[in-house]
Amino acid sequence: MLQARFLPLSALFLFWSIVFSGSLPAQETQSRLPVIEIKAGSSLIRAEVAHTTEQKARGLMHRTRLGDNDGMIFIFDGKTRANFWMKDTPLPLSIAFIDSRGVILEIADMKPFDETTIQSASDQVAFALEMNQNWFSLNRVKPGTALILQGITWAEFLKKG
Repeated sequence: MLQARFLPLSALFLFWSIVFSGSLPAQETQSRLPVIEIKAGSSLIRAEVAHTTEQKARGLMHRTRLGDNDGMIFIFDGKTRANFWMKDTPLPLSIAFIDSRGVILEIADMKPFDETTIQSASDQVAFALEMNQNWFSLNRVKPGTALILQGITWAEFLKKG
């Protein structure tokens, strides 16, 4: 009788040991980054924040899914010409290059696993936002659209990077 009571606990322990041992696929155990909410037109985006060199290099690699309004925002050290590629990234994505005031400068589509460099035309890029491919067009968000951070200004957000 006593053993029957502990059987569910041992099964739960086994499950959690598998989860935390890394036995699940990489995309399932990849640690999630802090999230910020961004208003884009009538849509609310939940974007993971990549600000360290390692986080920016990893990006959305190995992810097999991304929620409908989920994405990743990259913070750069001031104004730059941004370069991205899709090495080890199975998701088709679109990327918006954004200036220091939160205005979208340009948007480009990126193909899964493509190692061709996508470079911004502008050298005024302070942020880049990756979303599921066609998210921007489906939500009528285009170059010139001003994005609004929830709870922080773009200048404060840039300092965090």
